Amino acid sequence: MSRFIAIPALLAAIALSPLLAQASTPLTSVGITAGIPSTPVKKQGENFFKTTFSFGYQQGKVMLSGAADGTGTFYVDDVITVHVVRPDGTKQSFSYDFSGGCQDAYPLNPVDLSDLFQPGVNKVTVTLADRCGTVVQAPAVFLSTH
Repeated sequence: MSRFIAIPALLAAIALSPLLAQASTPLTSVGITAGIPSTPVKKQGENFFKTTFSFGYQQGKVMLSGAADGTGTFYVDDVITVHVVRPDGTKQSFSYDFSGGCQDAYPLNPVDLSDLFQPGVNKVTVTLADRCGTVVQAPAVFLSTH
């Protein structure tokens, strides 16, 4: 009879093993935007997207990228700014202009923003802004740790 109990327990352990493996290598990911379709600019230079959220950080790299796992190129039409208020109250920022002087925009490889963060809860504000007029847009953008 114990053999019949052991088999379901073994099957349950096998089924849960991917979840247990994920728990040992934590990944925190926040979707900043799921994607913003191309729309005409209302006013040149406008901020067309802004979000603020709390981001718990302990250690490891903090990546700004186009994929939840911290990989993937990304772009914004035209400027992204990440402003971080750290647990001790100090502030750090990162900004990037994708417009290429209002010529051709090129995607950016994942960016390591680890230096902006301190262990604990950091308050993050991300702003997407137009610079060149015409249209605004952005694909999915993520902030993730690993």
